[in-house]
Amino acid sequence: MEHGYEKSTTNRIAERAGYSVGTVYQYFDNKEDVYAEVIDQTLDALQQAAANSPIKATLKQTLQQFIARILQRFEQNPALIQALEALLAGQFRAKRNAVQESIVDSVTRLLEAHREEVVIEDLGLAARVIVATAEGMSNAGNPEQLSIEDLESQLLRLQYAYLTLKS
Repeated sequence: MEHGYEKSTTNRIAERAGYSVGTVYQYFDNKEDVYAEVIDQTLDALQQAAANSPIKATLKQTLQQFIARILQRFEQNPALIQALEALLAGQFRAKRNAVQESIVDSVTRLLEAHREEVVIEDLGLAARVIVATAEGMSNAGNPEQLSIEDLESQLLRLQYAYLTLKS
């Protein structure tokens, strides 16, 4: 995160992690492998958070729980979302897209459980909008200006209104 992907080297990664470069090379062939592992772990955690998000009594409670579970993955390091976004748009896009589809499927499942509360007819489309808004606000939010708590409450307001407000 400090130097960005292009200026990162295996030596810098090893130094920052507190290991010798030889130790890093025992586990990774190059910096791309290190980044791939960080991305895999981060995306897998998001995918699991979405897949295991429980269905609550109301749509609002379900959305609140879902948003909290997703944002909790970044609470210790909010800048991680933004740092990884450039990589996820580049060479790691296929992994990102696969995980995003899985998360859309999880959100569709949550919306189906509250079908009577949702005014949007196409739940798949609604799920994509929910995921896109969460992703967009998370990427655009400056952690120094928008706390995780504020991001969570604003996402809930935005998504709940979208799903329930009749046009």
